[in-house]
Amino acid sequence: MGRPPALPADEKFTLVLGVLTGEETAAEAARRAGVSEQSVWNWRRQFIEAGRLGLTGEVITRDAARADEMSKEISTLKTTIGELYVELRRHRELRRRIGTPDGLRTNHRLVN
Repeated sequence: MGRPPALPADEKFTLVLGVLTGEETAAEAARRAGVSEQSVWNWRRQFIEAGRLGLTGEVITRDAARADEMSKEISTLKTTIGELYVELRRHRELRRRIGTPDGLRTNHRLVN
């Protein structure tokens, strides 16, 4: 038998809350959703762990650190692109001044 389609996060949330509040057992929730009981237990564990990390600030810190890392990488990439653009302009100007050497044919055209 194939794997059932993934449930949206909102449906998982509703199932987990039902189990946590005692409205239904994990087995009942699993039957109702058409998933394994183990899946419901895994979602419950993930929900509780994420909540614990949220209270300690670890999740926010990890996300902020990743955002900072990505911001630095974007800055580096922008600088690199700028330097390459300046070098390309310099190269084009040099080619314009000296022209193409005799007998040298290029198969591509530089973009202006």
